[in-house]
Amino acid sequence: MDTYQTAKAKDFWNYTFVLTSTRDHPLSTAITSRLEADLIKLALEFGRAVINVNQPRPLALDGSDTRFLGEYLKHALAILLLQGAPYFDEQLGVHPAPHPQSGSDSPRRVYHLSAKAKLTIASGHESPHGFTVLEGSLARRKVTDSMSKASRRLREQLLEEKVLVVEDHERLRLTQAYTFTHPSPAASVMLGYSVNGVDRWKDEGGRFLAAVRKAETREAAENP
Repeated sequence: MDTYQTAKAKDFWNYTFVLTSTRDHPLSTAITSRLEADLIKLALEFGRAVINVNQPRPLALDGSDTRFLGEYLKHALAILLLQGAPYFDEQLGVHPAPHPQSGSDSPRRVYHLSAKAKLTIASGHESPHGFTVLEGSLARRKVTDSMSKASRRLREQLLEEKVLVVEDHERLRLTQAYTFTHPSPAASVMLGYSVNGVDRWKDEGGRFLAAVRKAETREAAENP
């Protein structure tokens, strides 16, 4: 872990998830190689992350290790999702944002993002697994040096997959709804520079997302 934490090539990391096992069935080299390959394959299939390594060649496993890995992977995926890592869930990839059911008591609160000269005009809403920016939203085409490497890579991936396309010489357009893992990368990708998303997305009343969350937390505490 020390090597990974200090490697210059990993300076774009924001957080790390560590998977461990018990002494009863430790993660051998063969199991670890197969686990890595399975996770990378899932992430590539579901399009929830930018992968900067080649697909590894896993080592062969015997019957007991194969059964153990199957159970381990199932529980690991559930834990990772609960910890805020939605990269391995097939339902969280690029998809149209579902509409609230008719008669719903709690319709989604829509937030808006804009910039000077209308280079960015975007709308979105919070979802169970992040922040969904709606189809047709416009993004600033030019990026600045302050944009994080992770957001830059994600934007490049969206351009390659035609989720973002050129609208005109100054703007890009989102061709379908896309669920980002957090409001910050959602805002950064659309604006072309790094920002704190909760302080940029505004609801219809002009309140920032951070203020809405704070008010909802206070209301929940007062009305348990």
